Amino acid sequence: MEITTVAYSGLGEEDVLLARWYGQLKGAGELAKVFGSDTLYEFLDGFQKPATLIYGVDRSTADVVYAFWVELTIGVSVGLWTREDVRSNRSIVASILKLYEMALGYSPTIVSCTGHPKTVDSMVKIGYTIVGKIPRLWSGEDVWLLYLTKESFARAKGVRSVKLEKVKQAKAVEAKGE
Repeated sequence: MEITTVAYSGLGEEDVLLARWYGQLKGAGELAKVFGSDTLYEFLDGFQKPATLIYGVDRSTADVVYAFWVELTIGVSVGLWTREDVRSNRSIVASILKLYEMALGYSPTIVSCTGHPKTVDSMVKIGYTIVGKIPRLWSGEDVWLLYLTKESFARAKGVRSVKLEKVKQAKAVEAKGE
């Protein structure tokens, strides 16, 4: 899969792509849980300034594979969505972690929320701290509020690096044994 990362410019051609993505999200039941919006207008309006949308497009299918949005107001608010079939793809994860590093360059703390309980675990693994759960906030669904600091992201990155090194060492030992 070849992916192109694009910063949303608000041109009409991009809106067609995002409208198609909106339809896919709505059909999969992910729209309200991820974006808290029901209409196409609300969806597209959420990516207008002061928000910035960065998204990855699969060149072969022209489908949105991941989206990362940053809103610069008092601090930084970040949202993230990845297509289900690529959620554990290492290159996608690496790209997203780089986007987090960039966002932490704007502010030492990022605030995020999610309507997906499984996502909370993944967020904690990269350094997020859970503030709490807000009952029935988005279309009657619970939402978790979390924050990420530069320091907690760096600590989690160190843990990821150690784990990755151990996996590499185990594979090297395994390869010698063959």
